[in-house]
Amino acid sequence: MWRHNQNGFYYFGKISLGTRNKAEARLREKEIKRLCWAKRHGLLIHKNGNTHVPTFRELTDEYYHYKQQTRRRPEDLLTVFKAGKELNPKPINKITRSDIDLAYRNKSESARASYYQELRVFFNWIIERGYISSNPVPRLKVQNRTLIISSREYERLKESITDPDFLSLVEFAYESGCRQSECINPIIWEENRIIVNGKTGARSIPYLNPLHDLSRFKGRQWQYHRSTVAHYFKRYIRQAGLSEDYCFETLRHTFGTRLADLVGIYKTALYMGHKNIKTTQKYLHLKLF
Repeated sequence: MWRHNQNGFYYFGKISLGTRNKAEARLREKEIKRLCWAKRHGLLIHKNGNTHVPTFRELTDEYYHYKQQTRRRPEDLLTVFKAGKELNPKPINKITRSDIDLAYRNKSESARASYYQELRVFFNWIIERGYISSNPVPRLKVQNRTLIISSREYERLKESITDPDFLSLVEFAYESGCRQSECINPIIWEENRIIVNGKTGARSIPYLNPLHDLSRFKGRQWQYHRSTVAHYFKRYIRQAGLSEDYCFETLRHTFGTRLADLVGIYKTALYMGHKNIKTTQKYLHLKLF
């Protein structure tokens, strides 16, 4: 977008945007780009009245190839799209919230919340390309992620785990408060600290925290897929006779609750890697029994 020096109008290439206001010109430029993109992909109605609207399957394939260039684990998207295979033949502009709820009806509440979060990003990508005007995916909040596991239940859980490697992963998550992604992504072990990388980026954790010493895990790497960790954890939870509301994230919340009771909210925020203190406040009203 550039401004003509003589008449003061903004232009997009050789096309006049018909305004001297910069904010209005940016909006019109965005609309022209969207129309050009839609025309290039055959989305505009032609004179004979025919138009092609891509299906859910066609766009998921395109989105997956796009994310392969920018995402660390693009294969996680395949799990989400395969779970909603009932949506594959539907035109993207005909998919409603009811269709999405019906396609993922057999999934647990926590799984659907995770899938819907991925789908919202996917449909926002579709909106940017002019296929649809609103996002049909609802926002879900999972209450059981704020549960905590007592020390007695934790010991029962460890006794039920027969895989030594997975047991060390559970112990590391329980004693460090790391997110699931931070546990299974490559970990850098330095002299006095570790560097983990997750959804909020890289952060450093000292070996010694007020609750545990992490030096016994030095050098360990866990090669698990995210869905594998969730599956194994649920299986051992059932074998231990514990509540199925517990998920792997429960270990992190348990660590945060114990730490907040010991050192307060501000130091807890540092150890947990929270950028906003409001995120840490939810650990203050939880109690262990």
